[in-house]
Amino acid sequence: MNGQVKDTNLDTYTPLRMGDVPELAIEFTPSAELPLGFGEPCTTVVGPAIGNVVLAAAGARVRHLPACGSSLTLDRAS
Repeated sequence: MNGQVKDTNLDTYTPLRMGDVPELAIEFTPSAELPLGFGEPCTTVVGPAIGNVVLAAAGARVRHLPACGSSLTLDRAS
């Protein structure tokens, strides 16, 4: 693509499948630093994604987690 962005929006982006990922060499390096974790950053997008689905399906916004019926607010703009 000559350095150009191939997919400019998520509707055209195809995520990698397990078979598409190249072989990885993972090593653990001894360190005196405190551990920071491995998979936590990807969980930060789950709440907003669920909120978007609830808004699209029911017209209600999720403003607080954990979400329950009493914490949802109707979106007046929809």
